[in-house]
Amino acid sequence: MKLFSVRLQRPAAALLVISAVGCTPPLTKYRTDVPALQLSVVGQPAASDGRTRFREIYCGVLGSAPDPTGTACDTALVRLSDEPPARSDPAPPPQPDPRLHILFVGGAFGECFQDTAPPVANAIAKLSSLGYRIRMVYVDGRSSSTHNAGQIARAVRDEPLAPGDKLVLVGYSKGTPDILEFLVGNPELAARVDAVVSIAGAVNGSPLGDAYAGLYAMVSGIDLKICKAGDGGVVDSLRVQVRMSWLAGHRLPGNVRYFSLGSFTVPEQTARLMFLTKRDLERAEALNDGQTIFYDQLIPGSVLLGYANGDHWAVVLSLQEKWPYWGGNSAGTHYPRDLLFEAVVLYVGEALQGAPLLQSPLQNENGCDPH
Repeated sequence: MKLFSVRLQRPAAALLVISAVGCTPPLTKYRTDVPALQLSVVGQPAASDGRTRFREIYCGVLGSAPDPTGTACDTALVRLSDEPPARSDPAPPPQPDPRLHILFVGGAFGECFQDTAPPVANAIAKLSSLGYRIRMVYVDGRSSSTHNAGQIARAVRDEPLAPGDKLVLVGYSKGTPDILEFLVGNPELAARVDAVVSIAGAVNGSPLGDAYAGLYAMVSGIDLKICKAGDGGVVDSLRVQVRMSWLAGHRLPGNVRYFSLGSFTVPEQTARLMFLTKRDLERAEALNDGQTIFYDQLIPGSVLLGYANGDHWAVVLSLQEKWPYWGGNSAGTHYPRDLLFEAVVLYVGEALQGAPLLQSPLQNENGCDPH
């Protein structure tokens, strides 16, 4: 499968391409009668399917919330054609596991908005009250994954773990490749990690990284009031070639369990500020969240939890509340991000206790069983 990419070299070219893409109809159509796909490097392990149990848990969290969001479970999670049916005898809901230590790593430019729209703040407050140890790992918002891996290493080294405690790293967007580079580059510290969760992770990068690398290069070395320039490698780290080449040359540690939660939605439920990037990606694949494509969001060898029916920001960040117009969408929907994160934590806690999971191999990007 060929990914659409445009390299911008001059400001005039940038304006021309952005204008043209904004007026060009998408080449693909949004449809859910397709299976879950994984675009992966030859030799990397396939993802497996945990959507049935995650849907059970998320539906339970949504239904039992003290302040219901009004979002139905079948609306909050997209059901693709190959998702297994619900079980007639679902397992009871998992109990909170306060032995979990969770380190959350934000995405590209996250440092610039950490005070404006902190990730899943309400969920973190609730889970902390139940005994979970959750803290943010503040990585450079405008630096490369290689640089940020060192900052994650320091956080993992400093995390106090008692016997029986389990350490979970959660990566959002670019935070996922930052974590993967940390694991490979620091095997002695990776031994402390029990699980990695990717939420809307840019595992394979994004065609947008290729399209806007030249444009960003013109300002990459300039410090901003809200965040420093760092090493300037944030966009290059998201290029498809960079990420896929890195995956081709590195095997992830086998002692860690991996989980992936994807996201995509229709244009009407995408933030207005992401209109152009949503249209850009639709030229490659309509099932995108405005920043990443659904088949690029899975860690090799991970368990697929499902696909949130929200845009790239809505599933983690409260930008819609901070910027009601530009962060909002024409459908007027609000994604229940905090309940989504709570369900993810419950699922992973149950999985790390050794609970049996319904899993089967996913298909690869050309529709064939990887085994």
